[in-house]
Amino acid sequence: MIDYRMHKIHIFKSGGQDMMIVSFLLIGWILSWFKFNNLFIQAVKELFNKEISIASYYFVFFCVGTIGDLILFINGTYKVT
Repeated sequence: MIDYRMHKIHIFKSGGQDMMIVSFLLIGWILSWFKFNNLFIQAVKELFNKEISIASYYFVFFCVGTIGDLILFINGTYKVT
């Protein structure tokens, strides 16, 4: 019998951090199920008086993931395989 708990911990420790961009895009997609994208677009419109599209919503998540990957790379914890 396979112990899945140990397998998940091993995946997280070994290389779970190197897909931060994909993770943040996935988070953005899941949040859009709960209409967070509409809330975000409306907030940008009210705060900055700018109209943005759904592409801009996902671009923000992409940028946050990219910044996270860069921070991991600079700290030396980014695992390149």
